[in-house]
Amino acid sequence: MQALALSACGATSGEGELGYDLFRYACVERSDAACDELGAGVKPVVLEAVPVLVKGGVFRLVTEDPRNTAVSPTGRIAPIEGELGTFRAEIPGYAAIFSIDKNNNLVDFFHLTVVEPAAALLLFRQGPSVWVKPGGTLTVPVGSSAELRVVPIDAKGNMLAGSLAVVWTSMPPELLGAIATKDGNVLLIAPTEPLVGELLVSVAGGLKAQVNFIASQGGMR
Repeated sequence: MQALALSACGATSGEGELGYDLFRYACVERSDAACDELGAGVKPVVLEAVPVLVKGGVFRLVTEDPRNTAVSPTGRIAPIEGELGTFRAEIPGYAAIFSIDKNNNLVDFFHLTVVEPAAALLLFRQGPSVWVKPGGTLTVPVGSSAELRVVPIDAKGNMLAGSLAVVWTSMPPELLGAIATKDGNVLLIAPTEPLVGELLVSVAGGLKAQVNFIASQGGMR
């Protein structure tokens, strides 16, 4: 099974292209693939690899210099009203983010790429191991725990950054509540008795994924 990396564009860090400011990325919600892959949690971080954003994804960008403000000059990336520094990736393509000072002067700028998602990908891990594809069936031993995660990917299979709304369900419907706790785009799975069914997830933008699930007395596979 193969672990996947978050897709990145040409830039290698959050440094502005004029060299006068630094842009920091932060996840708005737990459902952002960048939260796990790049360590970008609630506290903004400078990215070693600048992420490619999923269309519809919500994210935060703040400037290193607290006197400046990150703004979007085009409609490709739209600001969220009332939430300074929070944006939604609206239109696929190459998009700029500006750093402006209190007098509305341009200090620096930074480019990001927005793409259409090709699919929703399910990944799982047990303990601190890397995220891997579960295959057709996810088997978790009774009394143990694992995580199942959904992320948007591009046509090449690279994960995309930005928070999208996620809805988890199961068949039969009672299976989900019996085995898991929902945490954004992650299911925290801890079965206490043998069960069989299917786990399903819908992601904003019409993306769907599912996996057969078995809570067994045997080992994970």
